[in-house]
Formats: sequence, C-alpha cells, structure tokens
Amino acid sequence: MNRVIFCLALLASVAAAGASEPGTTAEMDRTMQLVRTWVQGSYDNGAQVAADVANDVPDGLKHRQMYQLFVPVEMPNIPGYTVYQQASVDGSTDPDRIWRNGVLQFIRDDDTGTIRERELNFREPKRFHNAHLQPGSLTDLTLDDFEWNPGCDFFLKPAADGSEVRGPIGLCQIEMGGQTLTADDEVVIRPNEFWFLGRYTNADGQIMWGNASDEHTKLVRAASLETVLKPDGGVLIFGGTWNTGLELAKLLRDRGDTVTVFVRPTSDRSALEALDVRFVEGDALNADEVNAALDAARYSAVVTTLGCYRCEAPPDFVGNRNVFDAAEAAGVRRVIMISTIGAGDSADAVPWIARWFLKDVMALKTQAEDHLQALDLDYTIIRPGGLKTAEATGNGELTTDPDAMGLITRPDLAVLILDCLDDDSTAGKAYTARDTEFRWPWDMFF
Repeated sequence: MNRVIFCLALLASVAAAGASEPGTTAEMDRTMQLVRTWVQGSYDNGAQVAADVANDVPDGLKHRQMYQLFVPVEMPNIPGYTVYQQASVDGSTDPDRIWRNGVLQFIRDDDTGTIRERELNFREPKRFHNAHLQPGSLTDLTLDDFEWNPGCDFFLKPAADGSEVRGPIGLCQIEMGGQTLTADDEVVIRPNEFWFLGRYTNADGQIMWGNASDEHTKLVRAASLETVLKPDGGVLIFGGTWNTGLELAKLLRDRGDTVTVFVRPTSDRSALEALDVRFVEGDALNADEVNAALDAARYSAVVTTLGCYRCEAPPDFVGNRNVFDAAEAAGVRRVIMISTIGAGDSADAVPWIARWFLKDVMALKTQAEDHLQALDLDYTIIRPGGLKTAEATGNGELTTDPDAMGLITRPDLAVLILDCLDDDSTAGKAYTARDTEFRWPWDMFF
C-alpha cells in the first residue's frame, strides 16, 4: 500500500476513535512525558554511516552523515512543549556550519488522541543560531515569528510496552523543481535515539529527495543535555602561557577559533590576554583540578605541551596523564601531545650525550605516551628534537620515521600542531617534527 495512503488511513482510524475513547487522555499524557524525557541532547548517525560503508551499501542507499541537537526551551507564548532544534554539517556550533534550526512544538490533539509534533521554522533563522546557549532570545517569541505547514505534522503514540514513541506524518506536500512532492516520513523516538524516514516522492511514487532505502536515518545521542549547554571552549591548551603553546594560541585566534588555556593562578597571562582567550585555573598535577577544567566547557580538542626539565615535581608524566584521563572522562576524543625525540620508539634517534642528560625526561615522556596510547582517544603524538626560539622558517615537517632527528622553531612546531588538529588522518600516529633545512646540531646555536 502506498505509504501516504497508509498514513491517511491511520489518521482517519485514530480520529474515528475520538478523544472520548477510554485511556486516550492518559495515553497522550504518557506520550508527552516520554517526549519530555527522551528528546534532549546532541545526536548523530555516525554508527549508521560507518555501517553503510563497511557493508558496501550502494551510494543511492547510503545514509548521509547528520548531526542534530535538541534542547528544551521555555516559550510562554507558544502552546505546548517546545524544543529548540539545530542541525549542522559537522556537529559544531559554528554559525557557518549550521544549515537548519527551528523549534519543535509538541501539542495534544484531542481529535486524534495523539501528540502532534510540529516543526516551527524561524522567519529569520540566522538570528537564532545557537539559541540554545542564549535561551532568553526565545522567551518573547510568538507564532508570528515562525512559519509552518500543518499538513507536515507528525502524530505520535507510544508503544504498548513504553519502549518507543512513533508516528507518521500527515499529508505533507511541497513544491520542488516544478513538481508537487509528497512526504513519505515517520518519526520514531526512543530513550537515546531519534529516527526519521525523511523522503519525498513525486506523483509516480519515485523518490526525489531523501534516502532510497527503507531504513530510517537513525540518530543516536552522542552527548547529554548537560554537555550541550556548556559553553564552547574550543581548543583547550595545557602549557599555553609561553613558547609553543602560546604560538599555537596565536594561530588559532588569528583564524577566529575559540581557545581556552589552562593556567596556574600565579601564571603570567599578559601575552594571552591580548588574544582574547578563555582561562581555566588549576594545577596539572592535581587530577581533580584538571577534571574540573575539562568539565567546565565543551572542547573540540586538547593540546598539551606540558614538560619541565628542572621542576622538582615535573609534569611530563603525571600532569599529562591527568590531562589524558580527564579528556577521556569528559568525552573529548581529540588529544595532541607534544613529547620529545627520545621517547617511545624514538630512543635511538637521540645522540648519546643528550640521551644521558635527558634520560629522566625521556622516561617520563615515554610513560605519558604509553598511557595515552592505551586509552580510547584519537591521539597524535608529536616529538620535536631541538627547539629554537626564533622566527618561523616555513620548513617544518612531520615524519613517522622514529629514527629521524632534527631541529625546529617553536612557531613552526605550532603550525604543525594546527595542521594535525585539522587533519583527522593524523590520529593514532606518532611523528617526529623537524625543519627540513636545519642542520643538527649546528643550527641549534647559529
């Protein structure tokens, strides 16, 4: 049976039963409560997309990557229960990456004994990008600030066992390319999932928009509502008040990225204050303070340049370990560690005299590397050799050769770190960082 005819028949049968059917009011209350409990947080269908690729699904049947967030909001002038929704191409809050936002309105429908899910579209969508982080911007809005098509409402009812809420779309039609297209859609809501079919057919039943398979797009909750509502911390840098960390902060801010720097209360922040970065205070050797820093905001990545040759309590292992453990606990998968040549499998690359003088540091860095590699994180380890405080040369490179040795300037190292942040293919790898033109060891001193 044509899906649209089926949907209309279902609605007709529900309407015929009427709101007076015993249990209808209780059922609507139950549906609304499940929606309130389940529809919140950020979602994506990454697992489904990966499964399509792994199973060699034909291109026309593959599901496209989708990211969606749902945040309950108070809107006194809008009847029913309201949820801000926002979709982006990469799961970020970057306004340039947001392609849809609006409000889901859930209202009781006594005529059908269901909960209507209605999509309210902002008349000025860009004005309300990331409105979930400024909910006050929605408080005074009325229905006059939105557009919607009543025919595109979904009619939700709960499963008998309470495991899900499900409902078809009404007779929803749109004009596209000179044709009238009819929605073939259904919503399924589960405790940690939000599914939809989301396709449109022409008069001949041919799918003109959406996935051609009969499998719903299956969004799965990736982050809780609590996490979604945290401020955007961007990239969190440990060791960012000077040297390489400071150079990286400059590069990130120059291109408009949000940056947070973990600092001790007594640290000199003067160079960073001019960059308009965020700060979180603490001691990297204190695991509780590092955990609090990771819990204070949403971070896209963590970079640590922690290390100290002459410190009484060097942070090379303990401090870095605290960072890695806190990142994993907070769900921040992308971690970049600045280590040193001589650590891990690069021990043979270091001249014997340096190996003797720096043996304790290399041992601590090796412990930190081993700990990081044992965690479920998208890590990258970068091992510079000699580090020069000098102007960038533009000749920095990364190599996976563990026997490589060389020099590099701190600004050039920062560029390589930035490149890794932008390149997911560097995850799970350890690199040596060097300048292709410097000669070891002479250019260290001249």
